Amino acid sequence: MGEPPPPATVTLWWLAIADVPPERLPSRLLAILDETERRTAERFVSSRDAHAYRCAHLLRRALLGTVGRASAAHWRFAREGLGRPFVANPPTGTAWVVNLSHTDGMVAAVVADGCQVGVDLEAVERRGLSGDLAKRVCTPRELAALDGLADDRAAWRRSFLGTWVRKEAVAKATGLGLGLDLRSFGVGADTVMPETDVPEAIGSVADWLLEALDVGPEHLGCLAIHAPRRSVRIERRQLDAASLEEALTIGLKGTAPPA
Repeated sequence: MGEPPPPATVTLWWLAIADVPPERLPSRLLAILDETERRTAERFVSSRDAHAYRCAHLLRRALLGTVGRASAAHWRFAREGLGRPFVANPPTGTAWVVNLSHTDGMVAAVVADGCQVGVDLEAVERRGLSGDLAKRVCTPRELAALDGLADDRAAWRRSFLGTWVRKEAVAKATGLGLGLDLRSFGVGADTVMPETDVPEAIGSVADWLLEALDVGPEHLGCLAIHAPRRSVRIERRQLDAASLEEALTIGLKGTAPPA
């Protein structure tokens, strides 16, 4: 038998929007965004939403610049057929997968090499969590567990939201997003749960790892990793305004990643 493959690598960064007020993003940092990103931000009606978008996309660039050892402005992005973004100019010899999540007050970015990955964040006070939505998202087993919490609305909301972020992270990792029927698979605390007919996009449930993210009391998050027959090394980091600026400006400025 040959040598086992090297571990897949997953690097996750997240940021509380409140830690980066707009005045901490001067024009020299906003200029790191490409034309498409700048135009998209300008189309938001709400200045708050535009600021959150800029934070998310600067965070992604800072992460890629650090992992890829290149300027944060170096990276170009495109979209797959179903809309998932990918890095159009990754370092030679890598198989990068990138993912973003942003919700009210929080953004996260993740890059993986050697596996599929998805991340999802949701605010604990998110609106619209209802029994009807649960029926469109949950398996019969998950609905039964929620029914047991019917007398405790706060516990019901938190349990459902925990299920939601896990399923969203898995759906993102498959590349299908909401094109994947979330009722077609179950989720446990740290893995995908088998159902009668597991979708082809899910594959073997044994190849999945779900990790709850400790991002503070106001948000829930999940990192979903699909790494068949490989171990995984995960690095995590929370940034603030100072560390985001540092990550955006230090390093091999103006260079391409090493071949």
